Amino acid sequence: MMTKSGKPAAMLGLLITVPAVLFFRGRVKKTKTTRTAQSSCTAAEPAHRRAFLKEHIINGREHSVQPLEYHVASRAHLAGFERQHNLPGENAPVEAPALETGISMEELVIQTEEGAQGQMPTVLLRSTRAPPSTRLPVVICLHSTGSNRFQMFRRMQAFAKRGYLAVSIDVRYHGSRQITKLDYQEALIQAWKDGKTRPFLLDTVYDLIRLLDHLEGRPDVDASRIGMTGISLGGMLTWLTAVCDERIAVTVPMIGVQNFEWAIHNNKWHDRVATISAVFNEAASSMGRPSVDSQ
Repeated sequence: MMTKSGKPAAMLGLLITVPAVLFFRGRVKKTKTTRTAQSSCTAAEPAHRRAFLKEHIINGREHSVQPLEYHVASRAHLAGFERQHNLPGENAPVEAPALETGISMEELVIQTEEGAQGQMPTVLLRSTRAPPSTRLPVVICLHSTGSNRFQMFRRMQAFAKRGYLAVSIDVRYHGSRQITKLDYQEALIQAWKDGKTRPFLLDTVYDLIRLLDHLEGRPDVDASRIGMTGISLGGMLTWLTAVCDERIAVTVPMIGVQNFEWAIHNNKWHDRVATISAVFNEAASSMGRPSVDSQ
């Protein structure tokens, strides 16, 4: 939910808006938006954009798309998963915060495609008061750069208490999917060099589409009421996933949009560059520039 000023709404607004929309009967219908005089979009263009993104996200994958697989992940299994993919001494295991009374937690590793980065640690929270056969509305919560699937754990528990299945994943090269501390930056640099992967956003959008496949097939999910929210990187992923997949009924991205043109014209681009500085430095070097600049 965005305020009129464009700033992210507070937690209260998040907890009110997503539940209110998801509890409407049936699928939330798309509302018409008013386009400005500067926009030349036609009614058919959103469908074309969705098709374009899906073409690049799914059909353009380095690894072949396989049938979705998953297995239940105990804490011991996840610790082994992290030891398998992390170098000794690089990263501490990702620990789950304490659960509040009345909340149950399920942990899975979903195999979205071949390779280590195709293994997606997933956590699901629900109220113990909800019968297992009850189909619940879903809120998917996505973390920011440098964090992991437990960043929004308090909010997830708040959603679970209100009758939702709250779900979170580790974004690629984050959390239990992080091989070394510099792995994410190195993946971005490699993508700049050869273009074979899309670690910044689109590879995780693909994972989220596969997550929706999993959720849609669960007996405890109301697939017509799935919402998504995220912070920063998670906010960007929320926007893109909703564009690609209409199974997302409502989105609440938080600080997930930046006007890059405004930032360049007003010399306010430095903070954005600093979050993934290694790939910007590599790009500047490969373009023969002594340092990163607004060009």
